[in-house]
Amino acid sequence: MTAAAATSSTIQPIRAQRLEAFIINLDRATERLRFVEQGILATGIPYRRVSAVEGRRISFPIPEFDEHGYQRRHGRRRNDAEVGCYLSHLECLRLLLASDLDLALVLEDDASPSPDLSLVIEEALRYQDAWDVLRLSGYHDPHPMPIAMLRTAMPRRLCVPLSRLSGAAAYVVGRRAAEVLLRRLVPMRVPFDHALDREWFHGLRVAMVDPLPVAQMGHDLGTQIPLAADRLPWLRRHATVFPYRAMNEASRVIFRIGQWFRGRRIARRIDHRSAPRA
Repeated sequence: MTAAAATSSTIQPIRAQRLEAFIINLDRATERLRFVEQGILATGIPYRRVSAVEGRRISFPIPEFDEHGYQRRHGRRRNDAEVGCYLSHLECLRLLLASDLDLALVLEDDASPSPDLSLVIEEALRYQDAWDVLRLSGYHDPHPMPIAMLRTAMPRRLCVPLSRLSGAAAYVVGRRAAEVLLRRLVPMRVPFDHALDREWFHGLRVAMVDPLPVAQMGHDLGTQIPLAADRLPWLRRHATVFPYRAMNEASRVIFRIGQWFRGRRIARRIDHRSAPRA
């Protein structure tokens, strides 16, 4: 896929060019770009627009998409827009590695960040030894397990999600994690948020902020990935999808409980070092 066009703001980066926001946006989705730009400008985080991959223009088959693997794990037929979304996230990881940045904040163009997002990320970076991917948005209750309190105006916690956290509208990723994800997430076999939510399988650690500081609500932009009637027949779907998901959920809980214990130890050590001396 071709590298995306970038439009950058002029606001000074967090921590002297360590982090920049990458906004995934289809060329034709100008209203969505205006929406997300209003939100990111309020945070003071520098950004660039990343031209999203248009799924309907992909000539299948492509090596980046495993049709049979997708059907076995997801129980659906190919959704071209979903493939385009997946490839767009991978492009953001490539752009991070091609830059001199240490971190990228990846945003989908219906994301609505809280104005204090910059401070939230700064605080989470104090505990960066405890995570490789920082989740900032999502759906469902992931049963967050706290490892540290963040020093923000609104009470927020750094947590490890015990269960599934759907959605990938906003997350922070570093260079090492980007390298690992680019190596492990090709070809596509599940939607991108499912793949990102299996970080333990790739040897990575995840943390989330609770309450989540980036929403996908409060707008009438709709979705660009329609869920058509693309499910496989019931028997064929459950014969492979159910065992896969059962294994996935069980291993997620086991891994993340262990990560929570390690994260708590790391956070206590960091808090102890930063505590004022008597």
